[in-house]
Amino acid sequence: MRRLAPTCEAERSTEPKEAIAMAGNQLHNFSADEVERRQYRRINLQFPLWWMKGPEASAVIAGIGVEISGGGIQFLLPEPIPQRACTIALRINDRNVRANIMIVLAAAVVYKDQPMHHHRAKFLGLRDSDFDFIIALTSAVPVATGAGALRTKNSIGSLESYDMLPLKIKEEIVRTLVSMKRLAKPRETHLALMVAHYAGLQAADEGSVPFHRFSIRTKMDPGGRGMMVFDTHFLISEDGTKVLIRE
Repeated sequence: MRRLAPTCEAERSTEPKEAIAMAGNQLHNFSADEVERRQYRRINLQFPLWWMKGPEASAVIAGIGVEISGGGIQFLLPEPIPQRACTIALRINDRNVRANIMIVLAAAVVYKDQPMHHHRAKFLGLRDSDFDFIIALTSAVPVATGAGALRTKNSIGSLESYDMLPLKIKEEIVRTLVSMKRLAKPRETHLALMVAHYAGLQAADEGSVPFHRFSIRTKMDPGGRGMMVFDTHFLISEDGTKVLIRE
């Protein structure tokens, strides 16, 4: 996947020279709504995003936003963010937004056959006007069904695309299919010849983590008698700790 080149005016200039100014009442006070922020409506949306890696104009790493809410954001970058707190810029509907964030979860993934790093973060500093814009945006867009929104505190989020699954989950799926003689062992996990289809969310018992259903189609000649097509159904827990075969 090619890097997204920053094109908005803020990214073409010598910014960022500093993080968002924390003065006056320009910033939304997240500490005042710590409980409510967990209930903010989340939407899946792709948009250009940039990590402000350093104060120099060239120290900008382009990425892709994949989910946003009034309380936080999920995005992909070609490299991991080593520190917990940092500054990002994003553009949605021609609006440029700067925000201070805190990384709460990061994982290596493969997106469109390219290694990426999936970050989940909460907003620490955001202008009131930008906060209002995000709330209006998420309220106006219908929430995706299935795995489109985070549902549990420990969710790994946005599982409806096989490309968005963490690498360790993909590796387990491939190992399982190889052991079942339904897939030839690939040189690398992302080179495995398969077609993946998201089949929806499976409701969990009260207090349990829900599972997402994936149907994986593969071809294999298990005994030298000709190529066969296999459909294998996997259940993946939303917290990313379990990968099961659905009989």
